[in-house]
Amino acid sequence: TKQSGKGKASGFVNGILRNLLRSRGTVEFPPQHGSRLHRLSVQYSCPEWLISMWESAYGKDITLKIMENCFLRPPLYARVNTLKINREKLIDLLHQESIKASSVVWLEDALKLDNTGSIAQSKCFQHGLFHIQDLASQLCCKLFGAKPGERIYDVCAAPGGKTFTIAQRMHDDGEIRSFDQYKGKVCLIQKGAQRLGIHCISAALRDAAAGSDPLPPADRVLCDVPCSGLGILRRKPEIRYKSPESIDSLPILQYRILCRSADLLRPGGVLLYSTCTLNPAENQANTQRFLSEHPIFAALPLHLPKGIQRTIKEPENQLTLFPQTNQTDGFFISAFRREESFNHAGYQIHDTGRTERGL
Repeated sequence: TKQSGKGKASGFVNGILRNLLRSRGTVEFPPQHGSRLHRLSVQYSCPEWLISMWESAYGKDITLKIMENCFLRPPLYARVNTLKINREKLIDLLHQESIKASSVVWLEDALKLDNTGSIAQSKCFQHGLFHIQDLASQLCCKLFGAKPGERIYDVCAAPGGKTFTIAQRMHDDGEIRSFDQYKGKVCLIQKGAQRLGIHCISAALRDAAAGSDPLPPADRVLCDVPCSGLGILRRKPEIRYKSPESIDSLPILQYRILCRSADLLRPGGVLLYSTCTLNPAENQANTQRFLSEHPIFAALPLHLPKGIQRTIKEPENQLTLFPQTNQTDGFFISAFRREESFNHAGYQIHDTGRTERGL
């Protein structure tokens, strides 16, 4: 109500919700013989267009599990700052603060946190011993495969979680440039890096869709694009009420960012595209189009850690994560490698590593 400029209606809405909770046992759902989509829409508080889209993409069973999962409380995960401490010691220190921490079998240096209270009040957090990051995002950084000494660009970096994890995996050795188009978000990255004691990160203003000034070619580019957020409904339930029209323009922006990011790579470099949404138009369609229109790039298979389960059949260079399968946010990852050399009419490779199509 406040976001829509009708803050005075908050009390009225809260009263209705409290009354609904008191009488929830008597709520009647639409009859079974009526419209199936309408019944599911009411039962799971999910718009019909979204249910229809998910069923077309993933099938009825997976869609039902997605919607059921939206009502569950999302787990809280942290990434151990391995530049300062190891996992076992951090678990002990967190226990001293009455924070329950447990390791994640299939992802090293990830912790599940319970009984946290205010994370910002934790001395371990204040001393930069960890940062909050969902498992899907941490896995994305692992699959990115950054190595010490490399030059990395994170083109849509704020608030910085992936940048921080990549830096830690590189042992703070190399060059990471983290970009965002808003000054306030750039400051968030800088403050986070300072708290964690990371020195290889430089954060700067840059519009990932515009390309801006040329940069030296990178070894790897992370392209975690703005998206509809349909993979994080359990964290932000209001997202489900977006109109399809508000989402339709996103694939165009995402594809522009992906293409601009591809220009930043050296020959042989790795490009990783990711979103926190479950929408084929923003995920599979964009990556398939990219491969078809950029023959200088090849699909790069993802080597998944043991314990990760694929929910749907998809190419080896793609991974769709569903909350109900691996206890992660809904997420999509796709990887590409730029060819070391390419000989094709209409293309020429410049010393800067940029690719241009001849007229």
